[in-house]
Amino acid sequence: MEKSSGQTVRSVIDVPFSRGTLALNYHEADAYSPTQQQQLAESAESLTIGFERQSDLEQVRTSELRYRTLVETPYAGHMLLDEDG
Repeated sequence: MEKSSGQTVRSVIDVPFSRGTLALNYHEADAYSPTQQQQLAESAESLTIGFERQSDLEQVRTSELRYRTLVETPYAGHMLLDEDG
């Protein structure tokens, strides 16, 4: 495996997260220290959280659109009642 500069890749790190893999490579052997590996793992966790939040927001938008359509669309036979009927 070679980089476009012609240097051979000697270090590869793949950190899985919920939507894929955070992958890095470098031309020097043992390029990633334990501290850097931990930071990459934490970054992958942050990506997972970010994608989950994005998914949650998309679900809220979809729900709001359905509610808005229900409330704003005239429909014969549809009634809104308060607690007293």
